[in-house]
Amino acid sequence: MKLTFLEAAGGVRLSKIVNVTSHEEEIERGDLSQFERALHYHSERGHCLLKGPLRAPIQNESRKGCTDNIAYADYIVIDADNVVLPAYKIRKGMQQSDVQLAAEQIVAMLPKPFRDVSYIAQASSSLGLKGDRVSLHIYFMLATPL
Repeated sequence: MKLTFLEAAGGVRLSKIVNVTSHEEEIERGDLSQFERALHYHSERGHCLLKGPLRAPIQNESRKGCTDNIAYADYIVIDADNVVLPAYKIRKGMQQSDVQLAAEQIVAMLPKPFRDVSYIAQASSSLGLKGDRVSLHIYFMLATPL
């Protein structure tokens, strides 16, 4: 399965209006550990994961109109933004265990099929910047692409 990451061109902050360069990673379908390594590698470099593939790689250009909107997906991502969790307090110097605790609470609120499967939790760039509101991305691999 192919993952597509985007990097802002010209060293500027990544946003929807800047030109981007794509980077593709081929990982084994269903291999959550390979998925996690790719996410970690690219997030350390300031790249973001594009939900779905591009029709063709791009180099320092707009991604507008380049996404393959009818491609099958091998994973889904729950984008939990500004969620208030009972008994959860954002603290300075958050650690991996803090993200894990928040993800466990969010997953517990999802429908039952999501509760007994492995997933990857990733802090959104805004985590810790909005008071006690939690923002996470939670990735689930699909057994069958949809």
